[in-house]
Amino acid sequence: MSLLTPKDQNKLNLFKDLNKKLQENIRSSSTTGIEPIDLTTTSDEDSTPSSKVRKLRHSSTPSSATSIRASSNATTVSHTLVSVVIPHRPSKHDVNLPAHRENRAKFLERLATIQGPSVTLVNNIDGLSPPVDFEFINDYVLGFGVERLGKEFQSGCDCRKDNGRHIGCEHRSCQCLEETARNSNGRSVGFPYYAVPERWGCLREIYLDTRYAIYECNELCNCPPNCKNKVVQHGRNVPLEIFKTETRGWGLRCPVPLQKGQFVDTYRGEVISDAEATRREQRNAVGKDSYLYSLDKFQGNLGDEDYIPDEELYVVDGEFMGGPTRFMNHSCDPNCRQFTASLVRGDSKVYELPFFALDDIPAGTELTFNYTDNEEDEPVNEKDVLKLAKAKGKIPTRCLCGEANCKKFLWL
Repeated sequence: MSLLTPKDQNKLNLFKDLNKKLQENIRSSSTTGIEPIDLTTTSDEDSTPSSKVRKLRHSSTPSSATSIRASSNATTVSHTLVSVVIPHRPSKHDVNLPAHRENRAKFLERLATIQGPSVTLVNNIDGLSPPVDFEFINDYVLGFGVERLGKEFQSGCDCRKDNGRHIGCEHRSCQCLEETARNSNGRSVGFPYYAVPERWGCLREIYLDTRYAIYECNELCNCPPNCKNKVVQHGRNVPLEIFKTETRGWGLRCPVPLQKGQFVDTYRGEVISDAEATRREQRNAVGKDSYLYSLDKFQGNLGDEDYIPDEELYVVDGEFMGGPTRFMNHSCDPNCRQFTASLVRGDSKVYELPFFALDDIPAGTELTFNYTDNEEDEPVNEKDVLKLAKAKGKIPTRCLCGEANCKKFLWL
């Protein structure tokens, strides 16, 4: 027994006639890549989308809802009574294209080469992957003309292995602390890290709140591998996640909570000469992101015996090779900071750039740092910046952090 009223039956018959004529027109036009359209469906029970099928509903009213199925490589254009399926021309951003699938597979393969806890990729925005011309590395790659300090010029401390409760050196006698910052009384500020179990390896506030350089013991030291003054050199010990943000491209977060002062990871890249860095800057287009960091922490002052001229400084370039921290975004109110860590006594030209958490950071929170990291948080006048940029013929880089204290611009 039919459940349709005579009026509804007439409508259904009309739909069938229109559908029949439409299929005849399609067959006669030699159009390819089009699946038949069924306009007679009156139930949603069999309309669940599969990997090759999607469901489009043209009415939210259950009594008149019509389910139309088409291939995933087709686009549906609807009218009042009839829907016509036309072939889909995939765009360059179509994540189902073989090229995008191949790029994602390549990127995931490279993620697997990173030493330490897992580094994963998440994209809930558009399904694309980061650029595949980027190579992950686990240590600096030295460019042409760049050299580390030779082993014959390196040295370590003479501390006993049973010093400091068998967890490393004592600050009163450790030679690795000879170059550390001094307090108002002229005494060393001591080791950079806590040694208590609940905060083991976390950076002490005296360092966290300043920009004091960190001097760690090294492989030439007499202290044991578990010395409390060896943290950065042991590498990252927390998992990380590269993810697509809604407004700022790719970002980085940690899927587990971080303690205040906890070591996150280091900034990696190719170490190049100042001349090569200048050449790459001139080659890059105006407004392009920069991943260059000058290793000038120990440059000294002009006239000093150990002063390093600008042209002799090294620069770290993380654009095409680096680590996960290359994907960290800027914030005017960051939760991490980049520090300087010397792992080789006497080498003032090649050192580490580690990141530490400035506060307790909940799991899944984006990790950010201040790209400029100015000592003073000076206010920025937008009109003055734009005027200066125009005079220099440059395009200022706008800040997109969205924080309440956002300075609007990063640099010219």
